[in-house]
Amino acid sequence: MNDPRPPLPLSDVLDIVERRRRRRARAQTAAGSTLGIAAAGIASLIVVTLQPDRDAVPAAPRPSAASAMATPTPDPPAPSAPPPLDPVYGTPDYLTSVADSVVTGTGRRHDRQLADAEALADAWGLDLYPDAKAIVGKADVVGVDIAPRDPDGDEELVSRYERAGLTDEDAAELAQTWTVDPRTAKLFAALLLD
Repeated sequence: MNDPRPPLPLSDVLDIVERRRRRRARAQTAAGSTLGIAAAGIASLIVVTLQPDRDAVPAAPRPSAASAMATPTPDPPAPSAPPPLDPVYGTPDYLTSVADSVVTGTGRRHDRQLADAEALADAWGLDLYPDAKAIVGKADVVGVDIAPRDPDGDEELVSRYERAGLTDEDAAELAQTWTVDPRTAKLFAALLLD
């Protein structure tokens, strides 16, 4: 059966995919937290149920209710261990596919993205394609505000990249994969971090 509606532009499809990915990640985080709390509650119930009769065994120090209910928290990753990036981001054509979504879009949003990409290329000293267009396109999809007309607007992305524990070596590796310079790889990778 033929659908009378025209197909969605690639940029809209990428937006939908990104929103669904974020929604799944939030749901998984919430489910994991709920299961952890439930497991701690069950464990404390089992401990209380299995405790021997006080008259039969000498009294031993009892853990406080807070420590029995506390769920172990995983150790935060070491600053030198960068957060894992989704494997799809590591494909050679990922950056250019994001840039292409800006090139092939239509409407006011598309016009704004193109204008922002041109301003960003001039202000930040990047190539227009794929560098500036990919950064503008991804920032729009993930909802990160950037200052494309500010020559120092890239500093926030660089700080975000460094706070995540990513290094210059990581940027060089991503740059080689995406065939861009390391600075562009660092700026684009900062947008891929949750």
